[in-house]
Amino acid sequence: MIIDLNSKAPTAGIMFSGVEGVIYDISSEIIHGSYYSFDLFNKIQNGGTDHKDNIIAHYDSVYISICCSIAGFCSVINETICPADQIKALSELALDAVKPLALDLE
Repeated sequence: MIIDLNSKAPTAGIMFSGVEGVIYDISSEIIHGSYYSFDLFNKIQNGGTDHKDNIIAHYDSVYISICCSIAGFCSVINETICPADQIKALSELALDAVKPLALDLE
């Protein structure tokens, strides 16, 4: 699906590929309720820090994924259906919302 999306709206393809990379593995394990998900969530997700930090890191990942999904969706609309300044502005707003988290990584 992302390959097809890339051919029509490359920016959206990048955004949705990022979303998949951020949440797919851990979310899949958590949804299936495996012991691996518990171990991954509690130890591997955030370098073995305490449970509170792991939960914060997980919610940060979800927040980043939501923002990238909004930006990707706006890109699809802007690039394929209806180019509009408001749609482009919403995409930029979603990406700007992620910047404070990225700056915390530096």
